[in-house]
Amino acid sequence: MVARPPAAVSRRASSGPRAPRLLITWVVALSLVILHATIRGYGDEIFAARRVGGLESAIFSGVPTTWLQDHIHSRDLVWFDFVGFLFHGAWFATPWILGFAIMVRRRRLLIEYFAWIVATTYLASIVFLLCPVQPPWMEIGSVRVLQERAFIEYTGVDTNQVAAMPSLHAGLPAALGLFALLRLRWRRAAAALFAYSGGVGFFVVYLGEHWVIDVFAGWALAASVAVVLTRPEVHRAVNALPGRPLTAFARFNAWWLPEPARVPPAAPAADHAVELRRAA
Repeated sequence: MVARPPAAVSRRASSGPRAPRLLITWVVALSLVILHATIRGYGDEIFAARRVGGLESAIFSGVPTTWLQDHIHSRDLVWFDFVGFLFHGAWFATPWILGFAIMVRRRRLLIEYFAWIVATTYLASIVFLLCPVQPPWMEIGSVRVLQERAFIEYTGVDTNQVAAMPSLHAGLPAALGLFALLRLRWRRAAAALFAYSGGVGFFVVYLGEHWVIDVFAGWALAASVAVVLTRPEVHRAVNALPGRPLTAFARFNAWWLPEPARVPPAAPAADHAVELRRAA
């Protein structure tokens, strides 16, 4: 009896889910994000937008946006404003870049990752609908730097200019950082996301897009999502419902996005020849 060569084991190893399943997963996630954007667009049509400049001024003894623009934007630093534009614009790509890395390295967590994004964005949309807030550039004393600089004509596609509270620009990267830290154990990625969240939080205040309290609310939203989705008590409560939803999801996820089988490294040629002689 001759032992089967390691190459045969490699050919039989599972390569994970087929491409259509991954494609469907991404399409569903993108569709839910697009639906969120549609819901967000109605946030300025239900209730009148609130003015919170007085509250911001009372908390910080002045308006941080106005102070930053008086000390930085007044110097006409085009390069600095462009850096702010890059921080602001990179937000749209960040979730999908991390999602691609998860798909390659930890695909069993891909659906859960998208669930964190959906939870964060839809909870923010509820606040957008119920409590629209005028951003700093709508109040006297501040300008909308991105619109003034006109690096690219994208501000006109904003379907709801009073979707300020909470700031998803600050909150979503923070939620992604918490996912990277708590679920992926990717400490460097988490640190980079936290740093980006802080940077974009600074710039959206400077650019006149958000109040500081919007940024803090975004971070609080991210922390709340992380607590709810990782607490064992919450998991037990959800799994106590009929059908044990989390157990059912785990089974579905294992079938839908199985991890690729790990193939043991092939033995050196000399060792393999010895094994064949022993088996003969």
